[in-house]
Amino acid sequence: LLLAKVYIANKDFKKANSIIDELISKHPENPNSFNQKAILNFEMLASSSDPHRLMKETYTFLHTALSLEGDNFESKRLLIKNLLWLGKFDSAEKEKYLEAKKYGQELLVDFPNDPYLQYIAGYINHKLNQGEESADNYLKLLELQELNELGRFSAENYAIAKLNENHTLRVNLGKYRLERFRFTKKEFLY
Repeated sequence: LLLAKVYIANKDFKKANSIIDELISKHPENPNSFNQKAILNFEMLASSSDPHRLMKETYTFLHTALSLEGDNFESKRLLIKNLLWLGKFDSAEKEKYLEAKKYGQELLVDFPNDPYLQYIAGYINHKLNQGEESADNYLKLLELQELNELGRFSAENYAIAKLNENHTLRVNLGKYRLERFRFTKKEFLY
């Protein structure tokens, strides 16, 4: 498995694929082989002629990994990423987002202070038009990592489009912007 990771890092996808396929055939009970196959598929996505087929295949591998080890953090995290991709390009968008939300909530129970999971939960709730839940996720994200630019940008876009001016998230984002403005203005003057 380590050798396959090296081949993936060096963009030698054919060798990595053959090693992982061999591992899956010899040890079909090992969820890590299926996870690695999913990682390989994510890496090959940019150069694939049929990315949708590749992501559906990845979905199958990740479900297999979860059936072998139901509480596998990496499998769930990769599956959420896969479902978000499929949700953008699939006709059953809402079902994919609902499934991603289910796995995201399972992970948030175990890792409530993970900024990535809070960001993803906010994004999914936004896509499912669950405003208050989305705002709560973005607030929690900004409490965890005040300087997370991606999270802040997403939270600001969401807050401006969906929330009234007196909402807690919008007020907090406005206060932060004001503080940053005063700080950079002061530094400019000195």
